[in-house]
Parts: sequence; C-alpha cells; structure tokens
Amino acid sequence: MYRLSVLALGFLLSLLPACAAAAPPRVTTTTTTTIASVVDPPPAPSLDPLAATFPAIPVMGKSVYTPVQLVEWYRSKKIVQAPGSCATVEELAILFVTEGARENVRGDLAFIQAMLETGWLRHSTRVPASYCNYSGIGAVDSGTTANQFDNALMGVRAQIHHLRAYADTTVTCSNFKTPNASPRCHLVKPKGKAKTWNEMGNGMWASDPYYSIKFLNLFADLQKLIPK
Repeated sequence: MYRLSVLALGFLLSLLPACAAAAPPRVTTTTTTTIASVVDPPPAPSLDPLAATFPAIPVMGKSVYTPVQLVEWYRSKKIVQAPGSCATVEELAILFVTEGARENVRGDLAFIQAMLETGWLRHSTRVPASYCNYSGIGAVDSGTTANQFDNALMGVRAQIHHLRAYADTTVTCSNFKTPNASPRCHLVKPKGKAKTWNEMGNGMWASDPYYSIKFLNLFADLQKLIPK
C-alpha cells in the first residue's frame, strides 16, 4: 500500500514542470479604441515683405487714397460683385472716403477691410450682399446671422462708427457726427481699445488671430499697385 502511494505521488510530481511551463491563457477584449482624425489648422498666412516694413497703421486719420484709386485697385482683381449688391464698387468707394472723413476715420482703409470681410464684394451665405453689411457686424462666432442695413450708406456708416468706437477714447455711442448706425457700438468696451490695424484680430473686431496680417497684406497689395 505504501509503495503504491509513493508511486502515485511521484507520478503527480512529474507532471508539475509541464504545468508550470504551460502558457497562461490569452486575455482577449472586444473593446476597440477609435482615434478621431485630427485636421490640422490652416497654416498662418505669411506677412507680405512690404507689409512687414509698415509702422503701426492708425485707424483714425484722413484717407490717403481717393475713391478712383480704390476702384482701380478693385478692378485690377477682375472680380465681379455678387448679384443683389446694394451699391456699385464706385459708389462704395465714395461712401467709405466721405463717411470716413466725417468721423476722422481712414475710409480708404475701411474700404480695404470691406474687401477682406466680403471676399472682394462677393459676400457669403452668412452675410449676403442684400444685407448691405460690409464688415461682418453681428456675424459673431456663436451666432447664426448678421446685422442687416437698409442701404449701402447705412452699412458703410455703421462700419465707420464701429471703427471709431474701437480707435477713439473720446467717442461715445451718442456723439458721432451722425446718429449712431452701429447696433453693436455699446459692446465696444473700453472705447479706443484698438487704435491701430495691427491690433485687430484675436477678439479685437474679429476672432481670427491672423486678421491683422490679412489686412496688412491687402494694404501692401494696394501699395504695390499705387505707391504712396
């Protein structure tokens, strides 16, 4: 009996190395990790070499370019205005310069801003041509629409008033030369917080961090065609 027990124990012990060498059971999972595709942001626009030489460009002041010269610059792009525009480019150039002079805002530079905002007066579904809105007033990131103006004069005047609110510490929404046309003038706090075009963007007028670079590049393009 004792002999049988010893043999049985020896048999069992002989099995232990094989069990220890056996691979552990493989753990499997049905969980799948999905990696969201990452879209790289568009590259920052490079600053035009000529624009890089510009000093700070004030929002306030007298226009340097005439309406005729602004139209010449626009026509050089061979672009057709969007259907339903509130005014011709010739009419707009005159409005920008005259309304700018009224408030001591550089209307010629406001015209450049209008080209930036409207895509050279081709406009967009968000701010169509019929809105007579040349500067994206009211087209905030969290909104769905933009402000509409009765005609081109009021759209240009609103832009000029809004620019003065950004650039002039002495202005209020009630002491413009004409009744306030900007429906968002009261939101500019403090008044005069961006006196130059170089400061625009990153929440100053627009959220686009490259807004001032885009503007300065357009200004440089005008300077190349008609140096001043």
